[in-house]
Amino acid sequence: MAHEQNSIGIVVAHWSGSHHLTPHTFSWLGYLIAAGLSWNPSTEIELGPVDLYENSEVANLMKRQRYLTSILNIHVFQDLEHKIGGTILELGRVDTLVLTLSKNQDANDLQQIPDNRGSTLYRLLTDPDNVNLEYLSADLFARMTKQIKRVTHALYEANLTAKFGSMDIQELQLTADLMVTACRIGRTLIGVGVNPNSNMGLAVINLGVCNLPPTFRTDIANKMLAHIEQYKGAWLQRHLPQGLQSSLLVLTSALHRFVPESS
Repeated sequence: MAHEQNSIGIVVAHWSGSHHLTPHTFSWLGYLIAAGLSWNPSTEIELGPVDLYENSEVANLMKRQRYLTSILNIHVFQDLEHKIGGTILELGRVDTLVLTLSKNQDANDLQQIPDNRGSTLYRLLTDPDNVNLEYLSADLFARMTKQIKRVTHALYEANLTAKFGSMDIQELQLTADLMVTACRIGRTLIGVGVNPNSNMGLAVINLGVCNLPPTFRTDIANKMLAHIEQYKGAWLQRHLPQGLQSSLLVLTSALHRFVPESS
């Protein structure tokens, strides 16, 4: 588009909103793609292997070196074990897959992506009562949980030598933990909202957090407390402390939503 309009350049920005919720670690893929297209609009972009554990002996060496995940590993994070780039990509794929399926779209249909309300997993944390569960399943959330845990296991093997390497790992682990919690919420909402008469009406409806078992709500509230403490530590490493409380509002609001009324 910029090339067709004879533009002299493009501006790439980390646009996560006033609360700076999105870790900077996830911005690098966008930066690299924009940089490549700015340098050469006909650049052939290859994000990375279809699977984080693609057989390195089978994959062509030169092709792997062109992967954006490899560029992240080598030039951005300086990961000697070449793990973090694939982890970033796979977490994004999981988040996008759940969002596309929630819209009853094919996994490769990105017409309504992204959603201006946020991804499905994000909304399961921040606005779970209003998430449409009709096209989702408990099995999907179970598989996504396994995938998240599988790809983030690579973080234990990563060896980042970049200046802020430990900070990047911390942000990715926190993101993965929040995604797993969102999957738990989605799976449990489906469990209580499934239609016993599958041949009549919707297969599942969202009955809301208030209808979840009190023990589950307490467990999620405790998880959210732990996430908030992790988030404080990660956030303060990159931002000025004056903005912390406003940034925390999203998570603290989610916490209060899950605290049982009797508490």
